[in-house]
Amino acid sequence: MSAPLGKSATRRTLQSSGRFTGSVTDLLQHMPDEDFVSGCLLLRDCARGDMPRIRKRLADDSELLNFKDYDRRTALHVSASEGHLNCVSMLLDLGANPNLSDRWGGSPLDDAQRHRHVAIAELLRKHGGRGGVNDLGAALIVAASSGNATLVAELIEDGANVNSIDYDRRTPIHLAASEGHPEVVRVLIERGGNVNCEDRWGGTPLDDAIRKGNTDCVAHLEKAGASSNKRLPSRRPSQLAPAAATSASSMEADWADVTVLEKIGAGAFGEIYKCRWRGTLIAAKTMLTHDSAHESAREEAMEDFRREINFLADLRHPNICMLLGYSTTEKHEMMLAELMKCSLLDVMKAFAGTPFSAERTARYAIQFAQGMTFLHTCKPPILHRDLKPANLLLDYSDTLKVSDFGLAKLRPPLNSTEVSQPYKMTGETGSYRFMAPEVYRHEDYALPVDVYSFAMIIYYMVAGEPPFADVDGERAVQLAAVEHARPTIPRSVDILLQELVRAAWDDNPAVRPSFTAILEQLNEYHLHEFKMTFEERMMQKKPTTQASSCACTLI
Repeated sequence: MSAPLGKSATRRTLQSSGRFTGSVTDLLQHMPDEDFVSGCLLLRDCARGDMPRIRKRLADDSELLNFKDYDRRTALHVSASEGHLNCVSMLLDLGANPNLSDRWGGSPLDDAQRHRHVAIAELLRKHGGRGGVNDLGAALIVAASSGNATLVAELIEDGANVNSIDYDRRTPIHLAASEGHPEVVRVLIERGGNVNCEDRWGGTPLDDAIRKGNTDCVAHLEKAGASSNKRLPSRRPSQLAPAAATSASSMEADWADVTVLEKIGAGAFGEIYKCRWRGTLIAAKTMLTHDSAHESAREEAMEDFRREINFLADLRHPNICMLLGYSTTEKHEMMLAELMKCSLLDVMKAFAGTPFSAERTARYAIQFAQGMTFLHTCKPPILHRDLKPANLLLDYSDTLKVSDFGLAKLRPPLNSTEVSQPYKMTGETGSYRFMAPEVYRHEDYALPVDVYSFAMIIYYMVAGEPPFADVDGERAVQLAAVEHARPTIPRSVDILLQELVRAAWDDNPAVRPSFTAILEQLNEYHLHEFKMTFEERMMQKKPTTQASSCACTLI
C-alpha cells in the first residue's frame, strides 16, 4: 500500500527544500512511519532481487527511488552489492542517482567493485557512476567550487563538515566566493560555515570575493559578519617557498667546497656528479645553466628541484635518501646527497627477467614499506606520487631507500584519524605503468595512490617483469584504470604475499591497506617464510647485492 500523499509530501519537502539542515538520522526521525517502512521493504526486495515487488513499490511511490536508510544506503547500493544486474538496470532506467554516498562515503559503484560484480560496475559507469569518497568533505569542496548548490546542501545533510579544508586550507566558502557562486555561499552560511576562516596564506572568503570582483558573494559574506584580512599582501607568495626559507641554515652548501670527480648521470635539466664534499664522497645533482629556448620547462624543473629540497631537508630515516646540503644560488643550484650504488630498476634489469628470490623480495619490500610508513605518518603526511623502481635506490650495503621527491605533496589531515582522505590534486601525476587508476582518471586521490604503486613494484619483483610488460606505459595504465585489469601473479608466490598485493592494488582506494598495515603483514610473512623476524635475519646475515655493475645514482 502506498504512503498517504501528505506524508510523502512531507518527506519530499524535508529532503529537497533545502530547509532541513540535520543529519540523515534526524531526517528519518521526521519521516512518517509508513514512508520509512515502505523504504525499508524496498531495500529488502532489492537485496532479494525481487523485480516484481520493486516495480510495484516504485509505481506506488516513485519518491522511494532514492530513499536512504540509517546508513544512507539506497536501493541502488543494495542491488549493486548483492549482484542483481537486472535490478540495477531497472533502477537506473527509472532515474536512480548512481552517485549518492552511504554513511562511509561509498557509492553503488564501490559496492559493485568490492564484491567483484564486473558487469554491474560497467553498467554504473555507463550511467555516470563514480567511485565514492571516504571524506564527504572532499566532495563538498568540489561541489562548492563548481557551484552546485543542491549537491552542497545534500552533502551537508549527509554529514559533510561544512568547514572542510583542502590542501591549501581553503574551505568550501573560500572556493565558492572565489569562483563567484553566491547561492552556494548563501547555503554554506546558513549551514554554519565559518565566514572568517583563514587559508594557508591568511586569506578569508571575503578576501577572495573582493579580489575576484564577485559582488554578490561579497554582499552575502558582509551580511554574515565576514571580515577581510588587511595584513595580506596584494599578491600571494609562491606556493613553493625557497628551500632556504624553511630549512636549517647549516644545510646551505658552498659550491667552492665541492670537488667534482666524475659525471655519473644526466637528465633534461640536470646532471649528477660523484663529488667529494668536506672530506666525504657524495652525489651532487645540479641544474643546467639557463637556456632561453626552454626557459618555461626549466622553471618547472626548478620548482620540482626546490620542492624536493623542502621535503628532504627535514626527513631523517634509514629508508629515505638523505639530503646533506643544498644551494639555490643562480648557476650553482645543487643538491648534495649520500652516494648510492644503483636503483632498484638497475637491479631488475640486471636480473634480466628472473624473479627475485623470496629473501630479496621480502627484504626490499619491508625496507620499502618502512620508508613509506615513515612518510605517510609524518605530521602532516607526505604523499610521494611518483613511486617506481627508478626512484628506489640501493646503497653499498644493499639497503633500499625511497628517493625523488620532486612530485611529493604535503597532506594536511582534517584531524588525526583522517590522514587518508582524498582532495583535489593534479591528474596523471607520476609514471604511467605504476600510476594508480584514480590518478589517471583525474579523480580525487590521497595516500592510497602510493599503496597502489607499491603493489605494482612488488609484482615486478616476484614476476621478473614489469606490470603489463607487453604494452607501453600509457596502455598499461589504461588497462588498469579503464578496463580494471591487473597482471597475473605467479602461482609460485606465497599466498600471504599474493593476498597483500591484491589488496594493495584494489581499484577502490578506500579498501587498500595503509603502509602501517602493510608493514605488519610483511613482518608476519617474513616470520612465516623464514621462521625469524626481519630484524633477527638482518643481524644474522649481512646482505650482499648481485647488482655490482650498477651505476651510482642520486635522488
